[in-house]
Amino acid sequence: MHKQESAAMRLDDYRFLEKLGNGTHGTVYLLESRESKPKLVVFKSVSSKNLKYALNEIEIIKSLSYKRIVRFYGSMSSNNGMYIMMEHANYGDLERLNCFIREKNLNIDKSIIWTIFSQLIDALAYLHRNRIIHRDIKPGNILLNRVKGRSCNFLQVKLCDFSLSKRLDDESKSNDGMIVGTPYYMAPEIIQKKAYDYSVDVWSMGVVMYELVSKMRPFESESKKELKRQIVFQEIRVLPNCRDFFLKKIVLECLRKEDRISAEELLRLERVKYHLIIAEHRLKTYRLERLERKIHRMSKEKGLEQTIC
Repeated sequence: MHKQESAAMRLDDYRFLEKLGNGTHGTVYLLESRESKPKLVVFKSVSSKNLKYALNEIEIIKSLSYKRIVRFYGSMSSNNGMYIMMEHANYGDLERLNCFIREKNLNIDKSIIWTIFSQLIDALAYLHRNRIIHRDIKPGNILLNRVKGRSCNFLQVKLCDFSLSKRLDDESKSNDGMIVGTPYYMAPEIIQKKAYDYSVDVWSMGVVMYELVSKMRPFESESKKELKRQIVFQEIRVLPNCRDFFLKKIVLECLRKEDRISAEELLRLERVKYHLIIAEHRLKTYRLERLERKIHRMSKEKGLEQTIC
């Protein structure tokens, strides 16, 4: 496991652009660097009452280094709490995409669903191999980068917000009895205060994908008590309007109340591997196109007659 380096932070080096929203334990802003790269960064302000969550997030995220995990750039203490600086995703989060789809009553393309699902599976498998349970998988914590080139255009997935995450270390299950997470996406065993393991993240991912495919959650109620009752006791409604049998099958496998499939098992499925290969190919194509444009630009600046492709 490779650790991310924490850079020294100076707020004077950045210009405030806009407030992006409120996270589970902090307010999130978009800043622009006056000099250094990356040009755009996310700035999370955490109050002193939520300091333990900020420290937990920093400890977890600094220990991770993977393309599906948001990058950590640095942190600093303040009189009112703590600031955390992280990677910016240019297409917002999955919650934003969900809202757009519902508002416009759009049917999302199956290839986009698989692009998001396969990368999310890969992200969870990485976390779980490193003995970390995220514990708050939801659309708002799934960031999207839109990669657009001449011959490639796709979404890159990154997980964020590790304020509720837990490292299991030598334990096979967590027995803390805490109810953590966002109610709509909580696994039955968390609601029942039972011992739980990495599979709670798989359940939450199943709810996320069910919502993306059907434009509705598998369990809905304005009453928290009724919502929790449904999650624990009610059978899952068959995914409406989903013609992809395999997609439907593995989403429902994620939502099994017992004997749930693991992220590692999902990662070994041929369909998942295929879509990850496609995503990686598109990213490489995009990077090659950027390199090609850079070479052309440098060639013109030097007044060369020929360009190298």
